[in-house]
Formats: sequence, C-alpha cells, structure tokens
Amino acid sequence: AAEQWEILRSIHPALSENVPPVSECPPPLPETPETAEPEDAIALPEPIV
Repeated sequence: AAEQWEILRSIHPALSENVPPVSECPPPLPETPETAEPEDAIALPEPIV
C-alpha cells in the first residue's frame, strides 16, 4: 500500500497533503463474522410461497 501511495503522490502531489502518514492511519479492523464471510451475510432471497 505504501508503494501505491508513493506512485499516487508522484502523479498527483496534492494527494500527499491530504493523506496522513501511514503511521497515523488507524489499524485495520479485526475480522468479525460479519466482515470475514460476506457471502453468508448476503443470503439468497427466500422463495415466495
């Protein structure tokens, strides 16, 4: 991800002013059953009887 930001900054220097350093970015959220398996969250529509 850091390399992508370096590329983006080189293409669009203004981005570096709005993007905080990586050290200040919050850590990624821990995987929860909701986010870990989105396939199960999106259940098939129940058949109409």
